[in-house]
Amino acid sequence: MATERADALKKTMRGLLRGRFARAGLFCFEEIGSTNAFLKEQANAEPGEAVAFALSQTAGVGRRGHTFSTRPGEALHLSFLLRNLPERGAPASLSVGLAVQQALFALCGEGFSLKWPNDPLAGGRKVGGILCEAVPGGIVCGIGINLLLSARFFAEQNLPNAVSVQMVTGSAPAPEVLAAAIAEKLELVLAADAHTVLASYAAHCATLGAQVRVFGADGRVVLEGVAESITPQGELMVRTADGRVAVRAGEVSVRGQNGYV
Repeated sequence: MATERADALKKTMRGLLRGRFARAGLFCFEEIGSTNAFLKEQANAEPGEAVAFALSQTAGVGRRGHTFSTRPGEALHLSFLLRNLPERGAPASLSVGLAVQQALFALCGEGFSLKWPNDPLAGGRKVGGILCEAVPGGIVCGIGINLLLSARFFAEQNLPNAVSVQMVTGSAPAPEVLAAAIAEKLELVLAADAHTVLASYAAHCATLGAQVRVFGADGRVVLEGVAESITPQGELMVRTADGRVAVRAGEVSVRGQNGYV
């Protein structure tokens, strides 16, 4: 029965995908540990690009390594195995983030933005996450979007600054519809020149102009200042009391109405 449901899901996704990703390998699951982990394992066996989609995950990885599980339909679980990215293109993590923001805007309307480098925000609060990991000959980009999860769920998970699409807009698209919309936007973003992508990204980045804190791997604040711009390499330029610093990696918290997010 589980195989039949997965086959039906794959047929639905095949009907929704267009262009570049309609030609990619497609893997669909009713339940999986992690779509990213699956595609990382498939990277050596899959010569081209691939898409993995699941209705639920049991071993998703979120902020600071936080693991979580969801029930079918509560969230989007989607990963892309990308190949042959342009050498002078915009950084993949920013490109995927922009594609997600554009897809959410197209389906759900205003109120969606990005926190550097690629955290999707809804109403200024975290509505999902993106994890990009290098593999031989390419990169795997995993996308998780909270669709129907409740405020109670986030309270139980000790995630006070997280929301779902439904909490913000009153409704949410079906996971497979959002997955197809992201794939469509991602193809367009990957085909655009780096300057165009970075300009569009900056226009939708809630981090710019805000007071930010940058955390190191040990969870300690390593610098604090105002986020000013995005460099051509995708770095976050922060003006601190000691001058301007280009942030290449690290977790960034943005000060908003609800404190730092």
